[in-house]
Amino acid sequence: MASTTTKPRGLKRQIQTKWFDYMPKFLLQKKEYDKNTYYDPNTKRQEPWPYVPDTDELKYQLFISQVTDSSKNFYPEREGPNRIPKAGSGAYVTVKSIYRIRRQDGSEFLMTKSQIHAFDSIGKPVSYYMPFREIWRKTLFSYKTEVNPQTKNYEEINEGPSGSEEVFTMEFNKQNLKELYDHRQDDLIQFVVKDERQGGAAVNVQDVTNNPVKNFELFLNGNFDDLFFGKHIPEEIKRQMKEEAITRGWIQAPAGGAGEYSKAANPPSGEDKGVYK
Repeated sequence: MASTTTKPRGLKRQIQTKWFDYMPKFLLQKKEYDKNTYYDPNTKRQEPWPYVPDTDELKYQLFISQVTDSSKNFYPEREGPNRIPKAGSGAYVTVKSIYRIRRQDGSEFLMTKSQIHAFDSIGKPVSYYMPFREIWRKTLFSYKTEVNPQTKNYEEINEGPSGSEEVFTMEFNKQNLKELYDHRQDDLIQFVVKDERQGGAAVNVQDVTNNPVKNFELFLNGNFDDLFFGKHIPEEIKRQMKEEAITRGWIQAPAGGAGEYSKAANPPSGEDKGVYK
């Protein structure tokens, strides 16, 4: 299906000039270490478990240091040879794709691939890619029970991290989805349904006309199973999609022409095309 660029409607650009944390997930991750303390024999008191930022957090910190001043305000855009600050300019986010994910328990959440747009100290534009900022990783800690030799009381002793789990922060509902959509980069925004019950498989959601407004309304109002299994797509178009997928080497036809289509053994590199069976 051909895609066209249209003038976006209802775009929202929420400009931040004062400090605003676009990635609160990192603070949430650190808080798990802060509240799971251990006894430090050197300080003779309970201390937060040592936290080490991962690569993504370090990249975010570096970006923020490039686009904020000493007071943590965002640098403005600057214009002309004298680099005069442009009033009302600062940092803002655009959403490139929205995922609607169904978890094993049937609950649905939203997550995005987004981008921060900001300016460096001389007013030149810089950007930072944010994949799935609506998810943070909660570290789990294991404890053992011991008797304190002095007090003779039972105490829980922190033995350190023992695993982790993903925490989704944005529930799927119409209000949340509309808010994300209003911050879209343009009308070529991608909509995806992802199902943990299907091994994490993801499928692009697109109206047969590829009309931007209809794409959004379908994603907003459609039943998850109907979207995931392509029940909104006419059978003739499904047949054409299968033929294209076979031609491109994404899937292979069943032996003898009967049975289920399967993923090609060595498909071309690239994103999962979400071909409907």
